[in-house]
Amino acid sequence: MNVARIFLIIICTYLVGCHENISRIQFSKTVLYIGKINAGDSIRTSFEYKNIGDKPLKITHIDVECECTNITNANKSINPGEFGVINILYKSSKLSDIGEQQKSLSIQTNGVPQNILLYFKVKIINDSLKNLLSKSPTN
Repeated sequence: MNVARIFLIIICTYLVGCHENISRIQFSKTVLYIGKINAGDSIRTSFEYKNIGDKPLKITHIDVECECTNITNANKSINPGEFGVINILYKSSKLSDIGEQQKSLSIQTNGVPQNILLYFKVKIINDSLKNLLSKSPTN
């Protein structure tokens, strides 16, 4: 009986000691398709995440692929169980971006995982050229 009790105490102590007290980030989506925009226009989107860990979560750094992507509201500390959001403003250039575009964000946190890649996709169209061609006189 004493051996069983000692064994149980050892197992419980081990399990309590193995419990990691860390922050852990979980994104609802890691790839977003944000639709179509005209060349030269801007569009907003956001990535939502939750701290599913036991300690406050902090996004420590975000690298964006190009200057066309602006990030806001990303460096807040998020307590365990709370949600956060990374707001994005994507600005397309005039005609060089026509077609499907995929842009990435590299996220660094104080938690697990420490490095995350997020992607958003957008289709750049040129309605002004389409409208101009549709209005041209026909023979």
